[in-house]
Amino acid sequence: MSESDELEELQEQIQRLKGPPEQKSEGGQMAGMGLVFSLGFTVLGALMAGDHFGRYLSEKAGNPQYSMVGWGLGLGLALVGAYFLLRPYLKQQ
Repeated sequence: MSESDELEELQEQIQRLKGPPEQKSEGGQMAGMGLVFSLGFTVLGALMAGDHFGRYLSEKAGNPQYSMVGWGLGLGLALVGAYFLLRPYLKQQ
């Protein structure tokens, strides 16, 4: 055996001990897209729920200003939901 053959065999043994080569996955990008979609649906759902609640209050009370109360509640819910979704990422930095 020549030195180059021994060197190649040694490199192969080292590679086997290290394990299989790591493959780059796009899981990080997909996780980011999932976070963006879930954040969007959370904010949209909270605002829609607040709007519907405000309209319900306006119809029951006969005062159209109660719809603004619903928007305020929806906005508050949206901010709280966004905070809970982003909290793990805020703690990392």
